[in-house]
Amino acid sequence: MKDPHNMIFSTLFCKYYMVAIIWMTISCPLQAAFETQNIAVRYHALAGAGCAAQNDPSMMLQNPASSHGSHSLYLYASFSRLYNTDIHSSALVGAFDCKNHMINLGVLSLGNELYHETTCVVGISKSIRPAMCVGINTRLGQLSIAGYGEARMAALDLGLQVKILNGLYFGSTITNCLGANIGKEPLPQGMQSGFHALLSPRWSLHFDIFKDVDFATDIRCGAEYSPFSSLTLRLGTGTKPSRFAAGFGLLIHNLSIEYGFDSHLTLGLTHQCALALVL
Repeated sequence: MKDPHNMIFSTLFCKYYMVAIIWMTISCPLQAAFETQNIAVRYHALAGAGCAAQNDPSMMLQNPASSHGSHSLYLYASFSRLYNTDIHSSALVGAFDCKNHMINLGVLSLGNELYHETTCVVGISKSIRPAMCVGINTRLGQLSIAGYGEARMAALDLGLQVKILNGLYFGSTITNCLGANIGKEPLPQGMQSGFHALLSPRWSLHFDIFKDVDFATDIRCGAEYSPFSSLTLRLGTGTKPSRFAAGFGLLIHNLSIEYGFDSHLTLGLTHQCALALVL
């Protein structure tokens, strides 16, 4: 027998998702601070693809629904330095199971001595049908600029994942779906949708399309290969801007060691590393 609460939640979520898409198509805000911060090395090594990747709480910012179905407790810490500058990005996130809901928590940091963003994330993901998961993240942020003071923001992100066939998944996410501002400046809004195909126990492919309301459409493709159960190699490429990415994940008992980089034609390399504890 179907759970009536799940049916109501599913209907409301799908209606709201469509409203958010329509809102984004008619609003074209100027770009501002608080771009969606890339905390997942896997996402980084796939050149930003992976919106449909399942059971991976490290991808919670890229798709709030991605954490559902993962382990009962997940802790993740990542660090990167952007394009050999003094701008650093770091994150500490966690996810845990609570009565068939995955609770997502995170603290993110981006910037340097002159410019600094701090973001706290609280989210939840839930299976509303046997082949469908949804997720919602609330982001609370503070921006500090030397000589100019501080400003705060709050934004809401939505995520959806659907199992189409055995081995084929669809994912979609909308960032800042309500069009929040920081001060008088609109925050970035975007939508990403894509597919994850499990070709074999060793090979999988990702294909995503990302559209920021202010910029050209970015097409992202990535591939993962696992020569051993404990090792995953990753490659990715994107179009806007043109870039190449690669990396790996190494699982040692309950500890995962992650590394990824991308190569921007103008700005150079960004390296990212992370540790994850899976219980």
